[in-house]
Amino acid sequence: MIRAIILDVGGVILHEQDHTKRYEWETRLGLPQGELTRVVLGSEPAAHAASGQVSERAVWQAVGIRLGLADEQILELQRDFWASELPDPELVQFLQSLRPRYKIGILSNAWSDARTFHNARFKFDTWVDAAVYSAEVKLLKPDPRIY
Repeated sequence: MIRAIILDVGGVILHEQDHTKRYEWETRLGLPQGELTRVVLGSEPAAHAASGQVSERAVWQAVGIRLGLADEQILELQRDFWASELPDPELVQFLQSLRPRYKIGILSNAWSDARTFHNARFKFDTWVDAAVYSAEVKLLKPDPRIY
């Protein structure tokens, strides 16, 4: 008997849909298209953020140093960088329709601020019964202990 449905967030519930804001930053900083994503996600701190070894703040501070940004600009870049991630509305509606018959859970390899961001921007906490974020438990999928 199925009692719960557990989904990943990135690439399942959320999809990168519009990189306009990233492209604007790349133009502003004189970077080739796609370079900003490489700078952020390919940074040394980012490699350790999902495991909880490095905070999301440390990732963005390193990006800011690399790009020569002031603190206010780093916050603006962070907001704009994640603006491309949007939920799949049909999937979210479907998941909401399954409640209360089934518990809905998410399990995500994600940085330390993901829960706060997802709840503030997408209200995950109003339709997800349980959420496990890798940085919080310091385990990464596919390690069986995270399940």
